[in-house]
Amino acid sequence: MPWRSPMSAKEALIFDVNEGMNVSDAADKHGVARSCAYKWMSRFKQHGWPGLEELSRRPELSPTRTEQELVEELLGLKKKHPAFGPAKLVPMLDQRHGKHVMAVSTAGEILLRHGLVQKRRPRQRSPGRIEHSPYEISGAGDSMTADYKGQFSDGQWSTLLSADGGRSIQPLRVGHRCDGLHAHGHGQDRIRTSLP
Repeated sequence: MPWRSPMSAKEALIFDVNEGMNVSDAADKHGVARSCAYKWMSRFKQHGWPGLEELSRRPELSPTRTEQELVEELLGLKKKHPAFGPAKLVPMLDQRHGKHVMAVSTAGEILLRHGLVQKRRPRQRSPGRIEHSPYEISGAGDSMTADYKGQFSDGQWSTLLSADGGRSIQPLRVGHRCDGLHAHGHGQDRIRTSLP
């Protein structure tokens, strides 16, 4: 069946039913559900051709909708304090009313809807240079805190550690595989070194 507008499909179904075709057969012929065909026929009998127009899907009642007085009060506060955003305006509304009246996100949507919010450019954060000296282990029995990153083999087993919060990874050479080294808590391990 070639593409038709919804109105022409409704009209064609109504014509077929008025010509004597069964509603179920007309629904099959036009590729619509029987419930939809019966709904169209009911609207046609009640309202005629205007009854076949698409109806608004807007709900009749919206109990959670923000009251218009609050919206106007918020817009007035925004005009009085143009540099303030919803996070500062909502506590001012709450203080005026003596109770919590709206969420910050709701206030943000209302201000956006009325064109009173400008999107900020994202801040460019630069990691900057990390200035620190390599971690020194002064001698046998000394300890330090490090993140265990795993092991790899390049002829002998090496353990990858990060002792500066993940900014760099340092291999710790050991003569044998460190099976006893396991992560505890937040990935922090206490490693006791024994230098030769």
